[in-house]
Amino acid sequence: HASEDIVGVLRARIGDARIAIQRGNLPKAEQLLDQAINDSGRHDLADVRSAALHERAGVAFFRGDYERSVRFAYEAMITTTSARERDRMLNDLATAFMKLGVLSAARDAYLVLTVTAQEQYLRWAATISLMEIAARAGSETLFERYRRELAAFSLPPMLAVDYHIQAGEGYQQLGRVDLACGHLQQALSVASEHSFNQVVFYVEEALQRVAAPVAPTT
Repeated sequence: HASEDIVGVLRARIGDARIAIQRGNLPKAEQLLDQAINDSGRHDLADVRSAALHERAGVAFFRGDYERSVRFAYEAMITTTSARERDRMLNDLATAFMKLGVLSAARDAYLVLTVTAQEQYLRWAATISLMEIAARAGSETLFERYRRELAAFSLPPMLAVDYHIQAGEGYQQLGRVDLACGHLQQALSVASEHSFNQVVFYVEEALQRVAAPVAPTT
């Protein structure tokens, strides 16, 4: 404020909002981000406004307000000048569409990312999401295509866990219980090795669901 560095003030406000999000104080984060969005718009600071909109999309997502998350993420994406940030915003947009059940829009966004994303990590993550969409749509052919594509790479640990979880849950949806158990066991092994404790709990519960007998229909 003393140096009249408006960009610095607004970026600090966005950083303060991120801390509030991490602490679970979503109302404070919303207040800070809404101020940053308004002030950056008034000063015609497109990249700062885009960053604030992206964080605001995240807050809406955490609240379960996926429609607003889509709107904020889309506005952030079309106003940023950073290609890498645009990729991340498109990924978040696709994830919100997934939560809304709009699988066609999510699939289109992830397909774009697999081809154009500058970061290999994001291309892999988008392909994992395409596996999930294919399984939910009952398309075993597409599911296997994406799964085999990812199996050819040595994925970073967290992505490797996510890959095996999606493969396991996808196979379960497709009725291939034996293959589902195998992938979930691999997910459990990697998660345990790297002390991803929350993921370990999730995978253990997923294994129980796969092993549970199906109740006969009457």
